[in-house]
Amino acid sequence: MAEISSNMKNGEIVITEVPRVLRYSTKDFTSGDYGVLCVTNFRITFVPAEHPKVLPAISIRPNRENRCIPLTSVHKLYAAVRSPGAVFGRQKVVLTKSIKVNHIQYIEVETKDFHVHRFGTQFADDGDASLPQKGGHLTTQQSPMMKLVLTLLQHCFPKEGSYLFARDFTPTLLPCSPSSNSPASSNEGCISVEALDSPADVLRNTRQRELVDEMQRCGISNDERWSIAENREFAVCEEYPALVIVPLDLQNEEFALATRNFQGQRFPIWCWSNASTGTWLTRAAKWTGPTGEENVFGNAFNRQDPLAVIDTTKVFTASRVHDGFEKLLAACHYERGGYGKLLENEASWMSTFDDTRWPELVQGGVALATEVVESMRAGSNVLVEGKASCHAESLVVSLAQMMMDPMFRTKAGFDLLVRKEWVATGFPFLDFRSKKHRQCPLFLVFLDGVHQIMRQYPTAFEFSEAYLCVVWHDVLSGLWRDFVLDSDMQRVQKSSDFALTTSYWTLNGPTFENAEDPCVNIMYRYDPDILQVSSQGWDIVIWGRCFLPQTLGGMDAGQQAIRLQMTEKLTSMGRQFRRRAGLLAALGREDTMSMETYIADHHIPVHLATLMRHDAQSPDAQQHNTTVV
Repeated sequence: MAEISSNMKNGEIVITEVPRVLRYSTKDFTSGDYGVLCVTNFRITFVPAEHPKVLPAISIRPNRENRCIPLTSVHKLYAAVRSPGAVFGRQKVVLTKSIKVNHIQYIEVETKDFHVHRFGTQFADDGDASLPQKGGHLTTQQSPMMKLVLTLLQHCFPKEGSYLFARDFTPTLLPCSPSSNSPASSNEGCISVEALDSPADVLRNTRQRELVDEMQRCGISNDERWSIAENREFAVCEEYPALVIVPLDLQNEEFALATRNFQGQRFPIWCWSNASTGTWLTRAAKWTGPTGEENVFGNAFNRQDPLAVIDTTKVFTASRVHDGFEKLLAACHYERGGYGKLLENEASWMSTFDDTRWPELVQGGVALATEVVESMRAGSNVLVEGKASCHAESLVVSLAQMMMDPMFRTKAGFDLLVRKEWVATGFPFLDFRSKKHRQCPLFLVFLDGVHQIMRQYPTAFEFSEAYLCVVWHDVLSGLWRDFVLDSDMQRVQKSSDFALTTSYWTLNGPTFENAEDPCVNIMYRYDPDILQVSSQGWDIVIWGRCFLPQTLGGMDAGQQAIRLQMTEKLTSMGRQFRRRAGLLAALGREDTMSMETYIADHHIPVHLATLMRHDAQSPDAQQHNTTVV
């Protein structure tokens, strides 16, 4: 296994491997790549190999590149077992540690970055093709494929991170450039000298430096209303960092007692201020204490000034985000009967995508952020609140700051925004305490929201949507302590286990060194104005680059652009027409504009007009026509 060994990271080891495996194409089982399937403590890797000259009924494609799947990015594992008398097994089961599976025909790996990988085992050694009833220890009687399946179940779905590669990753002690282009650069395995200091000191110094810089940039460094408060040993709130910005009047014993009445003790903290008007943006979890006792916060926030409270619970709950993500995966995974339908009937697939309710989540996030922006433009201060179990405040305050502050539309600003509103405030990117991983998808809602804003203002961002996809992939990789551990308290307490795990921000520098990097937006022009973003349903389009990577992967750049443009146009125009009809129906007014009139007035191309007509006649569309969103 010289090929994989030469590319392995420090601390990475091969746990098991299966020779004579076929990696099938995404469309059918008639062709594939021949090679060896390996599982390390970090990834699943398929290594192409020379294949035998005779393989019945299978077309072997030319050897392709070595592809890897980070274990922490795996969403579900499936196995197809042989049916008696059938040439190829079609009975598919979800693999868990408590299930017993015999005679596996192929395994299917479904990932959170919208890929599906199929590996056929009919040429591998069968051995004892059974999985231990309760996922016991590996035995010599098990076949290589069974060992591989059990290894995947142990490492893809660990308990409390016990099988995370981040515990074994040992970066090389080399000097790192602070402006390293990306985590995938040649400096990937090195750490800075600063990382050798006490983890608590490093985190505290980093947070303090960023807070002081932000206070100065936002014009409140000399404002007596605000000060940096200490969350000593994380005793006040376990999810918040050691240092936060709060109103000066809140630094007393009464305040410490009152914080216990917020969900998760996530009390109000400062996020951003308008340097020109002095209006400020804060965030907190919902108040659960007795009515009236929150006056300690009301007095501190000087309630004689206008204060708008933005409640995120009307849009976001943990279960709603999780269910939307599950349906999104089902709609976009080619093999799930999802995006494959687009080739047969695009309009029908658009209705399926709408039914995931994912566009409503993104639209809701953008709408709440727009509400924050409009309130602050009107001279009001804003408090964004939500459920502690959902962390939707991170989403809304992040999108709002991006609309109001051009600094957050640069790469350095975007990275700072993620650090201070997501990483530092205890967002669980990879929540291994929950089998459903309820938290991780909310960050994808945020990235999709950024993508929607970028579509409306394509020249206002220094980075491209490709950079958003890179960040999502890196979040799922399980390689960086910022995303593996949920809070600064965990990063301090578990420093012995993750002492040398690199910080994502150490290697992902503040600038793009290469102007030809696809993550760079070549159309970027600095724009100091507030972005007036539309949150109408027809302006929310499918994020094709992220959600449809396999289908677009076989196209060249020109074909990808045409496909994405068609998808976005159909999504926007179809929703606009249907919701206009639904609104008029709800008002008791007759819609005098026919579909044909709408098509003619808006100069819609023939191929899109045909799809819209079919969409309007589908049962799902008829139902949408009477629904006001």
